[in-house]
Amino acid sequence: MLKAILEFSLRHRFAVIATSFLILGLAFYHLQNATYDVFPEFAPPQVIVQTEAPGFSGEQVETLITQIIEQKLGGANGIISMRSTSIQGLSAVQIFFGLQSDILADRQIVSERLADISSSLPAGVKAPLLAPLSSTTDIVTGIGLTSDTLSLTELRTIADWQIRPQLLGITGVADAGSYGGLVRQVQIQVKPGQLKKFGISFTEVMAAARQASGIRGAGIIDQDGQRITMNIATDASTLDNIAKTPLTRGNGETLDLSITLGDIATIAEDHQTPFGGASIMGKPGVLLLVTSQYGANTLDVTRRLERLLGEIRPALEKQGVSLRSDLIRPASFIETSVRNMQHSLLIGAALVTLTLLAFLWNIRAAFISALAIPFSLVTAAAVLDFFGITLNTMTIGGLAIAVGLVVDDAVIDVENMLRHLRTAPDSLNDKFLKYKILLASSLEVRVPVITATVAVLLISVPVITMSGIGGRLFAPLGIAYAVATLFSLLVALTLTPALCMAFLQEKNPEIPAVTKWL
Repeated sequence: MLKAILEFSLRHRFAVIATSFLILGLAFYHLQNATYDVFPEFAPPQVIVQTEAPGFSGEQVETLITQIIEQKLGGANGIISMRSTSIQGLSAVQIFFGLQSDILADRQIVSERLADISSSLPAGVKAPLLAPLSSTTDIVTGIGLTSDTLSLTELRTIADWQIRPQLLGITGVADAGSYGGLVRQVQIQVKPGQLKKFGISFTEVMAAARQASGIRGAGIIDQDGQRITMNIATDASTLDNIAKTPLTRGNGETLDLSITLGDIATIAEDHQTPFGGASIMGKPGVLLLVTSQYGANTLDVTRRLERLLGEIRPALEKQGVSLRSDLIRPASFIETSVRNMQHSLLIGAALVTLTLLAFLWNIRAAFISALAIPFSLVTAAAVLDFFGITLNTMTIGGLAIAVGLVVDDAVIDVENMLRHLRTAPDSLNDKFLKYKILLASSLEVRVPVITATVAVLLISVPVITMSGIGGRLFAPLGIAYAVATLFSLLVALTLTPALCMAFLQEKNPEIPAVTKWL
């Protein structure tokens, strides 16, 4: 089989060369839209269930909410383990599945289990929600907002109602969480003494508050061939209108119409009790952390976000808001890794070429050997992305490690061909004679080259077969190294002999001075 491959490459050399460069061009084109990330997806598939419980203590959240959710999810298909956190006002349950499970199917399983759980939770507890599907290293960018003229409440309102909806509209964005600032609220600050004076319960105050701000359907009227939709008009646009809302008994009976919300409470615009805060370059502000969807291209998502922020920045500056979009930017890490990889390729190719020139003393032979670097590495990177392995720090590191190795097979092949050409007859104008010499010299080293390549591939097996988080983190490095090595062998079997047959000089090469000295 090896002889057949070599014979085909030598005889149809120009077709092999053209096909190889076409594949290289397609690989470069494919890499323009490849998926780039910071690290491989090293954590097992997990689903996070979050439940808000305003006013509940951490102990109550654990007993009344978290344990119920854990019992409801216990025994679900594919669940490996569960972890939970119960703090004041919030329950978070992490459900871990098997490494090979489908994350979308896992989320469906959890959703079905939680479909009817609301009836088992205390009154006032919100329905459990699944956290957005995102990757392990999910933060795409951190956006900071500060202002010298606006309050923290106004700053948070701009972040939540102007910026966040636009961020969520970007393809690849899973969520945009707001931190810091103060959340604006219209509060009914009840006066206990007034409740006692008028004999009003807190439940009746809540009913009046809902009446003041609630919107509900009012039915329809069919008349003279037309249908009229009725609306109940509520005007809660001002604090005064809310304060004028009358109170009613639990059975709907109206109290003294002169008793309103304003009589038993202070209606004021204030802010929600803050949980934590944010400091932007040492100044109080609002931080927006944007997370990416599972499997999204970090570079593409970052560039879309930066285009959007560039468009809205002038409008924010007119409002007195300073925007910092470079607080957290994992894309910079990826760009640096890719840039370092490119520099490594160029430096490695230069060093390899200089070494080959010194030992072979033949520009064409050195160039043919050095071509194995871009052909092996670029094609390997494209194949990795094609099969769903993202280009990240680990895979790029594996390719960088393989820079010196991928040229090895080609060097052995080219050097042996040159050695046979030196001992050939003075005239090599006969193409058939040159073909026989190159075929024999390539076959002479082919089995040792393949054996050495297999030995090198075995080095990566322990890394590829590692288990647990270490395996998920480092296996892509070993896979990238192995794939690049395999492509270097393929290049040595096809492209290198074809280039030697087409471009190696036909006169006897001289023995290099370095070789003579050695």
